[in-house]
Amino acid sequence: MVNRVLYISFICLVGCNTDDIDQKKVSDSLANRLNDYKAELTAKCRDEAVQKAIIYTDSLVAADYFMELYGGIAFPPKPSKPEFGAPITIKDTIKAMPIFE
Repeated sequence: MVNRVLYISFICLVGCNTDDIDQKKVSDSLANRLNDYKAELTAKCRDEAVQKAIIYTDSLVAADYFMELYGGIAFPPKPSKPEFGAPITIKDTIKAMPIFE
């Protein structure tokens, strides 16, 4: 227990010394890290923009391909099927006659 208290007090006394900290190195290091972070964000944003542009370009090429394939004819969309409430029943009015008696 005493060793831990001595160790912690030694760390606190040594750690409080601010004379040997070079503020220029700290600010340069901080500026370098900030520039690296900005470059990383810029690269990430550029990659996302390129991916979106590739998808958009592919859709334009596909639309142009289908336009050439169908000769510029635009087909209307299929109509929706109506919903049926109940099955349709037909009354059988003609009785089948036996073939052999």
